[in-house]
Amino acid sequence: MPAPAKPPPTVDDVANVLRGLINETMSRQDAANWASHWVTESHSNVEDTRVWEALKELVAADLITTDRPYLYGKEDFEAWLEELLASSPSESPSSK
Repeated sequence: MPAPAKPPPTVDDVANVLRGLINETMSRQDAANWASHWVTESHSNVEDTRVWEALKELVAADLITTDRPYLYGKEDFEAWLEELLASSPSESPSSK
C-alpha cells in the first residue's frame, strides 16, 4: 500500500523557507530541493496559486550564473516573500 500523500505546503510554509533564505538560516540548495519536490511531482496537490508561483521561484534559488555567484539574491527572496504575502488566494494551478 502506498504511503499517504503529504499535505501540500501552505503560504506559511513557503514564507518560512523564504525567511530562511533571507536570514541565511536555510541553504539555497535545501530550499530549492524542498520546492522541487512539489514542482516536479506529476500529481502535485498544491491548489493555492500563491504557493504554486512561489514554489516555482524557489526551485531556482540555487541557480548559478556567470557574472555573480547566484542568479537570485536576498533582494529577490524579499520580493518573492512580499509578493506571496500580498497576494490573495486564488484558483488551483491545475485549473488554469
